[in-house]
Amino acid sequence: MARWPFQIALNRERNLAYVVTYDSLETFAIAGGTFRSVGAAPLEQFGGFVSGLSIDRRAKRLYMSHDFAGTITVNAIDRQTGMLRLPAAENIKAGDHPRAMVIDPTGRFLYVTSIPKQATILGYGIDARTGLLAALATSPFKGADGADAMTITPNGAYLYATDFGSDRVSGFAIDAATGALSQLAGSPFTAGVGLQGIVSCRRSRSGCN
Repeated sequence: MARWPFQIALNRERNLAYVVTYDSLETFAIAGGTFRSVGAAPLEQFGGFVSGLSIDRRAKRLYMSHDFAGTITVNAIDRQTGMLRLPAAENIKAGDHPRAMVIDPTGRFLYVTSIPKQATILGYGIDARTGLLAALATSPFKGADGADAMTITPNGAYLYATDFGSDRVSGFAIDAATGALSQLAGSPFTAGVGLQGIVSCRRSRSGCN
């Protein structure tokens, strides 16, 4: 692979993985669990350095946050090939340093961490037809200290964000109707040292899925 692979998003409709490296977006076929390169493009084509990736649940669009540019791009995915279409369908301003992104299980809301002088989480509604973004009326949301990664529980009820600097995880309840975030009692929670990534799953007798 190219230098420094650090972000990945899976296209389950076509068994593809999109991987962001230092200077490129690489696409891999992953049928059978083995990575096979099927394409690569310089990040300049997509708006520059990419700090976060998130794909919608129907694999129609790939969202990218651009830390240095302070933007989010919405990129349509070709249904036949799985490759990204150019130019981007939308390029919007998103705080000072947008980083981690996550989409709720219903596909209605997208959240991105923004780390200016005071860290916040920005919330957007996703247009069901076009995939374009509109800022939520209650956004931005405070209570996340320098969040570097986020996850939403499988039932869509809660969002958690890590803070690498303070070794804590901030928790929020998600309003199912509006997408607004409200900080959970006791948040932030102490959790480990040097937190980076975070995932959530549904616990069952057979494990976590």
